[in-house]
Amino acid sequence: MILFCWPAYFVVVDRKTPIMQSFSLARVITKGNEMTTFLMRMLSMGIVLIGFFALCIGIVFAQPLAMLLFACGYLVTSSQLDPKAAPT
Repeated sequence: MILFCWPAYFVVVDRKTPIMQSFSLARVITKGNEMTTFLMRMLSMGIVLIGFFALCIGIVFAQPLAMLLFACGYLVTSSQLDPKAAPT
């Protein structure tokens, strides 16, 4: 269940919803995107582990990169960003 509540933080900030309502809205956003959510979790864990194993210095760069991955993932799963659109 907690695997599908990751957009709740972004929903509170982006849509200004109450905290308890953000969890149900987060579940609606991730419905149909279960594999994307799973792959994002695995990729972020891999990035953070690589940063940790790089003498713990790499974690300074790896953790913000993983958080950026989730921010972009929220935009894509909530249909605010088209991943196939070409930048202008």
